[in-house]
Amino acid sequence: MAVRLNVIMVHSPPAKAGAQQLAEDVVGELIGRPGIDVTLVGSLDQAAATSTDMLTMESISSDVAVLDWRSPEQLMETLAKIEFGGDRCRHAEDQEAAPSRPGSRKIYAFDLRRFSDAKLLCTSLQSLLATRQIKTVSIGGLGTALVSSGQSAGDTPESVSVRQSAASPATSVPEQVSGDQNGHQAGVPIEPKDHGIAPDSPNDRRGKSSGKPPVDLDDLVDQLDLLDP
Repeated sequence: MAVRLNVIMVHSPPAKAGAQQLAEDVVGELIGRPGIDVTLVGSLDQAAATSTDMLTMESISSDVAVLDWRSPEQLMETLAKIEFGGDRCRHAEDQEAAPSRPGSRKIYAFDLRRFSDAKLLCTSLQSLLATRQIKTVSIGGLGTALVSSGQSAGDTPESVSVRQSAASPATSVPEQVSGDQNGHQAGVPIEPKDHGIAPDSPNDRRGKSSGKPPVDLDDLVDQLDLLDP
């Protein structure tokens, strides 16, 4: 969403040579300028609570630049009297303003008496708008994302994969911990279990250990019967 700048101009120039012409030139320069919304009001000293000017100003809830024919200090006092809240904010034409509070509405005060050319004022407002449109990206947020996902800011994907493979190898053999008489523990490899082969009978194990074929008990009994008279 594009950032826009609300501008309230007090259209009640003093009885001074060139003031009326400057006011008309400023209005002509600002109306229709991209990114700037202009609102014209009368003298703030004569603004009543139910007047159209006050209702219009109350409809503006965001940051705003106020152009008046008085100093920023006097302008902020007048705005406080009519209960138009906000903090005076520093900008190129008001370097004496203190830093505004976080979360408060920023009021950029412009003293029209300091300008002799409407184009200079419009250029200053355009620069203020450009400053507000600058977006910053927090690099620290990227670092936090890496740490939360298991990587530090200086790790590369290769180094992380190597560390994981070294910590948990896929072909490692689990060890059974046993203790000796002195209470020391030693790692004894667990023999892998073969669940698909039935266990050998005692005769088969004896035959395998001696290198001879296993003895059939039924044949042995038949032979003994033949030898019996």
